[in-house]
Amino acid sequence: MFRDNETQQLMSRAQAGESALIIGASGMGKSNLFNHLMKQDVQAHYLGDQASYYIFVRVNWHFAADFSTRSLYSLIIEQLEQHPLLQAERETILGYHEKLLNAQDDALKVQRYFKLAVRTAMQNPKRKLILLFDQFIDVYREAHDLFFANLRGLREDYKYRLSYFVFTRHTFEDIIEQDGGREEFYELLSDQLLGLPPYNEADSQSAAERIAKRRGNTVPTDALQRLYELSGGHGGLLRMSYTLYERDGLPMGKGKSGLNVRLLADHGLSVELQKLWQSLSGDEQKYLLRLVHDEHSITAADLTPETLLVKGVLRTNGRGLPHIFSPLLTLYIRQTKTIYDRVVSYDEKTNILEICGKPVELKGKELELFQILHDNIGYVVSRERLIKRLWPRDDYEAANSNLNTTKKRLRDKLQPTHLTQDLIATEHGRGYKLLDL
Repeated sequence: MFRDNETQQLMSRAQAGESALIIGASGMGKSNLFNHLMKQDVQAHYLGDQASYYIFVRVNWHFAADFSTRSLYSLIIEQLEQHPLLQAERETILGYHEKLLNAQDDALKVQRYFKLAVRTAMQNPKRKLILLFDQFIDVYREAHDLFFANLRGLREDYKYRLSYFVFTRHTFEDIIEQDGGREEFYELLSDQLLGLPPYNEADSQSAAERIAKRRGNTVPTDALQRLYELSGGHGGLLRMSYTLYERDGLPMGKGKSGLNVRLLADHGLSVELQKLWQSLSGDEQKYLLRLVHDEHSITAADLTPETLLVKGVLRTNGRGLPHIFSPLLTLYIRQTKTIYDRVVSYDEKTNILEICGKPVELKGKELELFQILHDNIGYVVSRERLIKRLWPRDDYEAANSNLNTTKKRLRDKLQPTHLTQDLIATEHGRGYKLLDL
């Protein structure tokens, strides 16, 4: 069974009415695990004849219209309406949804109609509701603290009949300073950490075979083993490595000198490695740089960042010494600039930004704009998306003017004197991107 260990743990927590914070680096197959958990045959396999009482609801927060409490509740209710096990209650839930949307900014009514919609879904006392939250970081940063307090309150209403499975790249204390509402919600998750590591060898080889089958091909056993060794089971690296194997006929037998370097020269694979690297915190990057460039200085007594082990980026050998899960990532780190040599260095955990080693202080919308661009470093972010994120309640003309002003202030603060090019590049007709320098 695919992702058997992680699926077993999550289904056990659903049965116990417990929540979970699933943490994984970029490209570890989070979407595949989401889709796997939502399959009714998978639920039946792990939950038996009780599976029909479990309502698994996936909420992708990228589809939220804004970060108002009403919009966030609306997205949850929308997923309840579509659930196949709630079709008998669908019309009632739809009615409460419409009332919630018509309540505008009346917080009391918004809260009441949301709770009534959930109560309708939970009217059978045997039912359990599991809310799977995807793309939750922006919500955690931007939503009102009462939204999180209300989620915690909803949990108290239903006790062990309601669980939250939250998928993220970082623990919440690494994202934003905790306030009352966020802290109450995080208490449900802080001791329920579950890592999303790379695929094991069996899942990795099955994934490669599925890719090959879709393309009308088969993969020899020795090539499957080599693909796993190179990628370490990382879904994105596995997919790109297989594509190169298929396209360029790369030899996959052991001992093929220079193969890693040839793979790393491919743009698609390099981008996948870059995304993985940038999904790690500054402290995690520093540790990996030391591990790669000065590995003999690290002993079993050194404090290894726990999150790197939880995410599966690091594994330990028989002597307790850590090693990076993929030789491709090791080579990428060996070749890439260290964060001390980089023009832009930003630690999401501490919000410390340095330009060429000098600290830069950003506040308010400048900081928010930088965080969005940094989360998508090297990629264009549209003006419409920035306006929607930063000034959701302003009319377009005012928000457009605010964006121009904030972007100019931010660009001026980020610009090192020795560089002629702007760190924030404008893609005319598309938006802006923060250069990866």
